[in-house]
Amino acid sequence: MTRFGKRDESLPDLMTEAALAALADAAIERPDALIVAAMNPEEFTGEGNYGSLIGTHLGLSQVPALRVETATSSGMAAVYTAFATLAAVHHARATGEGRHVDVSQLEASMQYIADALIELEFTGRRRERATSDDSAMAPHGAFPARGEDAWVALSVATEEQWRALLAAMNNPQWASEARFATPLLRRRNREALHEHVAEWTARFDRHELARDLQSRGIPAAPVLAPSDLVKDPGLESAGFFQYVEHKAAGRHPYPSFPARIDGEHPPIRRVGPILGEDNHYVLSKILGLSDAEISRLEAAKIIGTRPLF
Repeated sequence: MTRFGKRDESLPDLMTEAALAALADAAIERPDALIVAAMNPEEFTGEGNYGSLIGTHLGLSQVPALRVETATSSGMAAVYTAFATLAAVHHARATGEGRHVDVSQLEASMQYIADALIELEFTGRRRERATSDDSAMAPHGAFPARGEDAWVALSVATEEQWRALLAAMNNPQWASEARFATPLLRRRNREALHEHVAEWTARFDRHELARDLQSRGIPAAPVLAPSDLVKDPGLESAGFFQYVEHKAAGRHPYPSFPARIDGEHPPIRRVGPILGEDNHYVLSKILGLSDAEISRLEAAKIIGTRPLF
């Protein structure tokens, strides 16, 4: 907005029926607003660096952290920004008072590791990557299946599920060992337990095994690559993917908002705009700029429909 000649102090007068939302790594008004909050552990491992907080809790514990191109916090902060912006627009339309929404990507993401931060504060203990482990359940996690890089996830939370799993495995002899007799002992000896389970799951197709375990009341599912999700029967039957036309990319499936409203996924009425698609509407209809002012901004390359690089 400063490139339009508008400063923050002038925004309330400018936006009588609108809201300006800004999403930065940290809040704009903070002195450390330029910090990197990408949450990728391989790049940000320095002591006290914000970027290592989430990423270091993800991934396999046996191998070094891998680069994740999509910042963990980006999707989280975007949802909060969208919600806050809609609330600000609602307020503006009801009162005639514009709002400036300043969202910190860092702060919006901290709640997802709040327990780890509290544990560090009170005990000084730093969390290690937990893979797909669980603090109470065992067996729990992703186990190898037949085929290259094929995996199946399963979770045993109750004694009934444990007995059902043993029945599916034809009651192997190792299951009678004292170290696997109770949930607590299975949790304490989970590494040995997981080795036994992995040796068994590796013999089966991930989809067939998951269906068999589900039929026995055991939570299980094949681990799917993104390209497999579109063809997943469960997501397909739930209508999770919606096909929407994009001006530049064409017709593609888009994932729905995870939550249902009135029993249905909210329809996707519009996909992301191409660069500059809404410039004229926003600047003219909402901010009240004249056609001459908009043309001046275009000539100065402050706005446009093509990248400058």
